[in-house]
Amino acid sequence: MVNAARNPSQHEPQHDRHDRLRRDESDARQPRLMARAWNRVRAVPGPASPYKVGDAVVGDDPFNGRHEGVVVSRNTGSVGIGAAEGVVYYDPRQVRRQE
Repeated sequence: MVNAARNPSQHEPQHDRHDRLRRDESDARQPRLMARAWNRVRAVPGPASPYKVGDAVVGDDPFNGRHEGVVVSRNTGSVGIGAAEGVVYYDPRQVRRQE
C-alpha cells in the first residue's frame, strides 16, 4: 500500500530537519551580508578635506581663478567657498588657509 500524500518531513530524523532549517536561515542571510559588504566597498571614503565649514580660505586654480572666502560646504571631492561672486567649488588640494 503506497501513501502518495504523505509528508516527507514527518519521517525525517529530527537532526536532519534542524540541519535543513539552519541551511535555509543561512541562505536567507547571505544576500543581506553581501549587500552590506558591497555598500561598504562602494562607500570607501575619499581623501578627507582638512577644512571645516566656517574656515577662511583661498582657492586658486586656472579654471575658477583665485577666490577668497569662507568654506560653506564640504564634500569628499570638493570644497564650496562662499566668495563675493557667490559659491565657488574647488578641489581641496587647491585650497589653502588665508594668512
